Amino acid sequence: MDILNAYFKDSVHHLPGVYTILNSDFRRAPSEKSSLFDTTAELKNHTKIVHFSCKPNGEYGKPWDWPTHDLSLIEDK
Repeated sequence: MDILNAYFKDSVHHLPGVYTILNSDFRRAPSEKSSLFDTTAELKNHTKIVHFSCKPNGEYGKPWDWPTHDLSLIEDK
């Protein structure tokens, strides 16, 4: 990625880190401090794009690869 950033540095703009985060950042409690905001809930309110890198059980994988029964593990908080 660093090579692409260097190559396109004069023709593209970088999004701040808050725009795109990993879904694992939401594994913390809503009141717990995130790396970018005071709470995970505040991070959720400011995020524009979520990169799915792990399942609810912590294993790596994309949500479209999860068996249907795994979707019951997802809680909307």
